[in-house]
Amino acid sequence: MKIRPLYLNAAGIVLLAAAVAGCETGGSDLTLKGRVIAGEEPVSGSSVTIYAAGTIIAESLGGDTTDSEGNFSIKFRRPAESGIIYAVARGGTPRGNTSPNDALVFLTVIGEVGGRPDSVTLNELTTIASVWTNAQLLKGSAIIGNGTGIYNAAGNVENLVNIETGRLGAVIENEVNGSRTGASASVNALGNIVHSCAVLSAADSCERLFTSATPPGWDAPSNTLAALHNIALNPSVNVNEIFSLLPGSEPYFPVPDSPPRAWTIALKYTDGGLDAPGAVAVDADGNVWATNGLMLGPEYCPGESSGVTKLSPDGFPLSPPYGFTGGGIDGSVSGIAVDQTGNVWIGNSRGGSVSLLTPDGTPLSPEGTGFRANGNTGRVEGTAVDYDGNVWLVNNAPSAECPGCGNSLILFPGGYPENAVTFAYPGTDTLDGPFDIALDLEGDLWVTNSAGNTVTSIDPLGNVVYQSLPGLGGIGEPRGIAIDSIGNVWIANHSGIEGSGTGSVTLLDPYGENAPGSAFAGGGLQGPWGIAVDGRDNVWVADFNGGALVNLCGARDENCPQGLSTGDAISPPGGYDGGGALQHITSVAIDQAGNVWVANNVNDLEACAKTSESGCRQASTECGGDGVVVFFGLAAPVEAPLIGPPRQP
Repeated sequence: MKIRPLYLNAAGIVLLAAAVAGCETGGSDLTLKGRVIAGEEPVSGSSVTIYAAGTIIAESLGGDTTDSEGNFSIKFRRPAESGIIYAVARGGTPRGNTSPNDALVFLTVIGEVGGRPDSVTLNELTTIASVWTNAQLLKGSAIIGNGTGIYNAAGNVENLVNIETGRLGAVIENEVNGSRTGASASVNALGNIVHSCAVLSAADSCERLFTSATPPGWDAPSNTLAALHNIALNPSVNVNEIFSLLPGSEPYFPVPDSPPRAWTIALKYTDGGLDAPGAVAVDADGNVWATNGLMLGPEYCPGESSGVTKLSPDGFPLSPPYGFTGGGIDGSVSGIAVDQTGNVWIGNSRGGSVSLLTPDGTPLSPEGTGFRANGNTGRVEGTAVDYDGNVWLVNNAPSAECPGCGNSLILFPGGYPENAVTFAYPGTDTLDGPFDIALDLEGDLWVTNSAGNTVTSIDPLGNVVYQSLPGLGGIGEPRGIAIDSIGNVWIANHSGIEGSGTGSVTLLDPYGENAPGSAFAGGGLQGPWGIAVDGRDNVWVADFNGGALVNLCGARDENCPQGLSTGDAISPPGGYDGGGALQHITSVAIDQAGNVWVANNVNDLEACAKTSESGCRQASTECGGDGVVVFFGLAAPVEAPLIGPPRQP
């Protein structure tokens, strides 16, 4: 288990050397040795510099020039504060070439000063791994951004590549990923394309790469690092053109036989009790929490997984093999929220209760029963925490323990379950199969009504502020809901416009008026479920039916690719498939490094439909989904935990 470095304070802010002006540093008491290679061949005469990543600027720590074997040895000074270091190699002459190649720029993010290996490699693959994990933090060749994101992005590099050898890393080649997903093949393909430019296998190799790596309206890159960064930030642009650059002979293999859907890099994690994960949430340190339980059907079978999983930011399991199971956790599905103290609130759909865990997974709720809000909890689904630490929970339907519960909200004032308040609206359709809940800028709560095809806004006192008409803006069997930094409301419609069976996304302004063009049904949306907004107000949709992650242009056109406007799909037709890593997904969350996490809730719908005589789903290893999937550096970072609309960290 990795230990969080001392330079992280309680708010998760890194005080890196680059952010501290005028601080004295020590002498050149540290040494980093390594090698710059293109494929397997050394690059001589390359200028290698070590930097410390920073919150404002990147600090140069020392440098050297590679010898005829590509070797370097750099004595460098310790950063003013412990931090993340990385190395950049510029130019040099690959063996077999007659002249230097100024377009060659390689990057290796090394990690913490105290945890670095004795020797590192800089090559095509280390550059790809470092660029994709740090895509939202790179500014040219400098790594600058929020401290938590910097630290966590560095921790993910070695999941993709071994920085000592320059070859693929252990996680990308493990049995869960490896040949089962397209991640390693895509990395190898990009490595071979960059290799062609690095060694100038053809006179126009670099020119062709730079042209293909130039999105509309962008300046053409002038080196391999900038070209890769462009591709990482725009993975669905010029996919076929980039693939066409793949050389016939290559140093890295295997490679894909055909172009990927997009040049994303995604990994799957399955440990820590992950079993049909339903919802994901991110805490202040970038750890990922997931509920485990199928979201389909009215019945739950005995023995179905119901634990809660905690993963480190690099996917290492921090929960037991069957997840955290204490505190009355029972059939936790879509209800999960992290509060300002780091405690985790879980709505139990099967158990008809609420559970509470500390950041280390210790249960604070009663064993066996959880909190029952004076007997008023039904099947608890959506869960949210507001600015004052109040905890809100959606009572979706009656439970076995409370046949009269449902269609109501539960409030734990200040996070105190003993003071629970229930808001119900009998005789009205105010709440009709409420499913998900989100907090707006004013502190009001917006709830999707999956049975009523409406949304409702309720103030902190329980008063109804707004009630939509059924089907407004194409609302149909709504599931997830998210609110952007302007106050706009985004709704994932599972069945789509007027129950058409084709999924869509509705956009309402802060006053509940349907936005022009809404509902949006492009980008291959088939049956949306979860929805999130990133730090630039663009929208991310977990499409259950399509098994894809869909990215829509948000309400700020200036943050969209050239030529796109609100509601247009940024992702390719059919969405991002994670190189085959995705199944039927139900939840999406964005962390401080800009990684996008999604939950594989269901694998085989037909297997899930098989039931026993009692109507309970048959236990089937083919039914439940397989783990969570992370897309590296794909979205604008978001401060965590998410309290209200997204904020940039």
